[in-house]
Amino acid sequence: MNKKLKLICSVFFLFTLGINSFAQKDPFVITEPVLLNVGEESVTVDEFWKVYSKNNVTAKAIDPKTVDEYLELFINFKLKVKEAETLGYDTISSLQKELAGYRRQLAQPYLTDQKVTDQLVEEAANRLLEEVNALHLLIKIEPDASPEDSMKMFRKMKSMKARLKTQRDFERMIRSFTNDSDEGTIGEDLGYFSAFDMVYPFETAAYNTKKGEVSDPVRTRFGYHIIYVKDRRAARGQIRTAHIMVRNKPDASAEELKNSEKKAIEIFDKLKAGESFETLAEQFSDDKGTAKKGGLLPWFGTGKMVQSFEDVAFALEDDGDFSRPIQTNYGWHIIKRIEKKEAGDENVDVKNLKRRVERDRRGVKSKESFLERVKTAYSFSENRASLTPFKKLIDEDYFDRKWKATEKVVGLTNVLFSLEDTKLIPEKKVFTQADFAAFLEENKKFQRRPANPIETIVNESYRSWVEKELTDFEDARLELKYPDFGSLMKEYRDGILLFELMNDKVWNKAVEDTTGLLQFYERNKESYMWPDRLKASVFTCKNEDLAKKTVKLAKKALKKGTSDEAILTELNADSQLNVSVKSGTFKVGDYPKLDSLDRKIGVSNPIKKGDQFYVFKIEEVLDAAPKQLDEAKGLITAAYQDELEAEWIKSLREKYSFRVSPEAMKGLKRKYKQE
Repeated sequence: MNKKLKLICSVFFLFTLGINSFAQKDPFVITEPVLLNVGEESVTVDEFWKVYSKNNVTAKAIDPKTVDEYLELFINFKLKVKEAETLGYDTISSLQKELAGYRRQLAQPYLTDQKVTDQLVEEAANRLLEEVNALHLLIKIEPDASPEDSMKMFRKMKSMKARLKTQRDFERMIRSFTNDSDEGTIGEDLGYFSAFDMVYPFETAAYNTKKGEVSDPVRTRFGYHIIYVKDRRAARGQIRTAHIMVRNKPDASAEELKNSEKKAIEIFDKLKAGESFETLAEQFSDDKGTAKKGGLLPWFGTGKMVQSFEDVAFALEDDGDFSRPIQTNYGWHIIKRIEKKEAGDENVDVKNLKRRVERDRRGVKSKESFLERVKTAYSFSENRASLTPFKKLIDEDYFDRKWKATEKVVGLTNVLFSLEDTKLIPEKKVFTQADFAAFLEENKKFQRRPANPIETIVNESYRSWVEKELTDFEDARLELKYPDFGSLMKEYRDGILLFELMNDKVWNKAVEDTTGLLQFYERNKESYMWPDRLKASVFTCKNEDLAKKTVKLAKKALKKGTSDEAILTELNADSQLNVSVKSGTFKVGDYPKLDSLDRKIGVSNPIKKGDQFYVFKIEEVLDAAPKQLDEAKGLITAAYQDELEAEWIKSLREKYSFRVSPEAMKGLKRKYKQE
């Protein structure tokens, strides 16, 4: 279902963005040729072209469409929206409430000032001096996912946060995520990290969350997160290391784990005897990505490696020092320090930091600058002298939360400030002493003991009230003032409706209709095939003599049904570096040498490659065959959803009238050279 959502929503996003960018046009005046009519709605040639251009630029490297192909997708989209409206999805109160919540989030960039680079540089510099230790839970979602998909994930994370009160709760949920087969969810102990180690929204949420508390859901390009902050400490700096790794198999037996440790110790003994770290890494490290480079890893700071690895790396005192073997979840490591850079103010490169900030998504706006802009735009005028009476009206009742505005401001009618809009929504709005009194009663911030000074209460409350009213005044005009915001809100509105409708008509139906899914599988199972495969074991041997011994033992094992581990036990008695094995089901291309062998059960002769020898034991020959439903259920369900959607779209095209103007289409192709 997720792949289906991504496909539909990528098209949907650009459709709505393009269409609604014309939101300020008079809907009753059409000055351009009309290309498409769906019911009473008209779409002009230029409107459609803008949508097509945006989407085809995005899809150029993936699935570009001709104008004619794209028009068909566009019609389908418009018909789905019309069906949602016809069925009254736009009147569902829960969806209206969710849309209002989304609007509050989406409005924030328009209600602050983004150009505060100097403050962001200072913020980043300060954060680089501190590291945060956190747990997080993530529900993955693509950056360009549809509003309805995003809304579903946000709602799920809000519900999840309500159940997480302690670190133990969070760790329990992480285990649940880890055991879940859903690849779209992740739960992790992140260890320590600092500025620029995480995407900015995540970083900010972590630094703004107190130790021992859980953050609100935060959206990044990876999806939605919630964060539990375990600890904070001074930054460690940056370090570069190399390592030699002996990997532990996930299902390793106690004996295999013991042998991994023995292998790591043998390598360590070679290092102590003076052998080259780089040579041993290339020869024995199971981290094949770094082995050929002598085990060299990129520069890293806190949060880039598992915590036990980091702790040992940063504990190495001098360049060239190497550690004893240490164990992580991945296996055993021997770590060598290459170079280290300390953290601290003296090491902050302000120019480079500024460049990093400008490249990073730290587009945070200053509230103060925003408010000044609003004051200027709407002719803000105030009479602060009318605040004076409130310094006598705040009494003991206020601190006991018994203060009633209607009882305290009798006869006070002066205007405290006013705003006037002469363009977008023409009005002059005045805010009186009575309005401020109502705010004082509603705002509980200072209604407590020990009491703050009354003058502070009045001035701070007034400042907060003015800020709120200025923000609300601007907020009410966002759709008119910023067409992009209006477009975005229309997009989210349609997205929520379409998600609910598609859920009912396609996605849930495909999941719940087990009989229909089985029938679809039976009709199409030849499309879901396993290729020719071999169930085999691949032995890697240190020398030819060991390879010959492996052949003999493998042949006996094949006849008697004994395990590969028994072969390793016998051949690795004196060294865990003698022979290793990888067992599994292999398809063509996994091992070229295996592909060159006859497809029959048996054991190959030793095959030399480089300094090592390989022996292949083929236990079973598996011919191409259809996958079982459970083996490809995700793909089959997605294809069944495609079929259901195609049938549904066909019914929508029969239900609603729509018309494409052939003349307008010809004109579009001539105008934009699409012949």
